[in-house]
Amino acid sequence: MSETRAALVAHVGGNPSATQKAIIERAVQLTLRVATMDRKFAETGEQTEHDSRTYLAWNGSLSRVLRDLGMKAAVNRSTPGLQEYLAARTTAA
Repeated sequence: MSETRAALVAHVGGNPSATQKAIIERAVQLTLRVATMDRKFAETGEQTEHDSRTYLAWNGSLSRVLRDLGMKAAVNRSTPGLQEYLAARTTAA
């Protein structure tokens, strides 16, 4: 859970808003539930109809939550853009 949370916090730029924090926590919980069911299915090879419906519902919810968080990662401003890099080189020369 902590790895998933850290990855999603980094995805939004390292400083999530309150809304992003809520979405991240929901994504972490849903990821855990889906992973638990994946493991159960892998170990037992069995899946009831109820399991299947639950799994599909959680997967759908996780997909929507992640979509709400955003598909594109936040721009890391600690790395200079091309214009900043060239300006710094010109100034240094």
